[in-house]
Amino acid sequence: MSSEIVLPQLIKRLMTIALENAGADRGLLILPAEDDYLIQAETKATGDQVEVVLCQKSIRGITCPESLVRYVIRTQESVILDDASTPNLFSEDDYLRGLQAKSILCLPLIKQGRLTGLLYLENTLTSYAFPPDRIAILELLAAAGGDFAREHPSLQRSPRTRGEDPPSGRLQHHRDLHPGSRRAGSGCQ
Repeated sequence: MSSEIVLPQLIKRLMTIALENAGADRGLLILPAEDDYLIQAETKATGDQVEVVLCQKSIRGITCPESLVRYVIRTQESVILDDASTPNLFSEDDYLRGLQAKSILCLPLIKQGRLTGLLYLENTLTSYAFPPDRIAILELLAAAGGDFAREHPSLQRSPRTRGEDPPSGRLQHHRDLHPGSRRAGSGCQ
């Protein structure tokens, strides 16, 4: 990662590594922007391909489970849904009702006691996809990614205020597929 000097490429690399290490098939980097939070990077895995897109999307609507994301913003605590298809605190969220996600993990990015963003990951195929050892690695990656992204001005400006399209970039990587491992635990922590 230290060879990634250009910040957008570094964000793409960090998101790819996070997705690969988590065993997730979708990931979001969510950062504060003006008076709300925006999705600044979206990562998707299809087969052995990982695609990262830098963007500026609202967390409202069908882009992510807004109630879960807002809960993590408010409490600054991680949320793990080992089986999102079972009843949980966020079951009524439109995104979760429309999606058949099995596992969801949302980590707050905290620097010096202040929330700097969130890392949201989901696995639509496997329940219990995020065991504690993967979460520990993801917390380190997420903290580094959030620090870099917060310091990059083009990832913080809203395209609505600039009157132009959001920055976009696509990068594909190959990845090894790792099946999720099972763990005992509650549905929502």
